[in-house]
Amino acid sequence: MDSPDHFPNIDLIIGPWGDGTDAGQRVLACLRFRPAPDGGSFMDIDAGDRRRSNKPLFSRSLRRDEIVGTPLASQVFQLVDAIWLTDPRIEAVKALCQALPRR
Repeated sequence: MDSPDHFPNIDLIIGPWGDGTDAGQRVLACLRFRPAPDGGSFMDIDAGDRRRSNKPLFSRSLRRDEIVGTPLASQVFQLVDAIWLTDPRIEAVKALCQALPRR
């Protein structure tokens, strides 16, 4: 796999979905993945710095400081862990780690 020109980002829209809910009840949280030979890591980033194309799906973008050290951080990282472990669409991101030389 070629080396990307930026680290991968994962956008998570958090809040209730389904009948009787609306975008005003949901927020956008963003994580950046930093690949490393040992598997890499995710870190919260300011969601406001990301694109706005999904705006009708959520009411606002969270800043990093609205996640770090709050109960929401646990929820965000549980979601990304579930994606990492079960979603085959993340394989290209996992492959970034395998392409890096071991130190």
